[in-house]
Amino acid sequence: MEFSLLNRTYTVSGLDWPATLGDFSLMGPVNCFGAWRWYQRSVVIDDQQVIERVKIDSQLQPIWDSLARINA
Repeated sequence: MEFSLLNRTYTVSGLDWPATLGDFSLMGPVNCFGAWRWYQRSVVIDDQQVIERVKIDSQLQPIWDSLARINA
């Protein structure tokens, strides 16, 4: 991100996305670009393998209405 203050330009680089957050694994690149990323984990519910995916914002907080369960 770049911004100007007192006729000077400053560039601020963000951190790379963590490869894992708890049980969830990053589904995309680990670069510092983007405001959100998808993370997923595999769990067993009622003897069925289920994949859970959730969108995580740049503050590493889940966007809960994005939570999706997919039967594997």
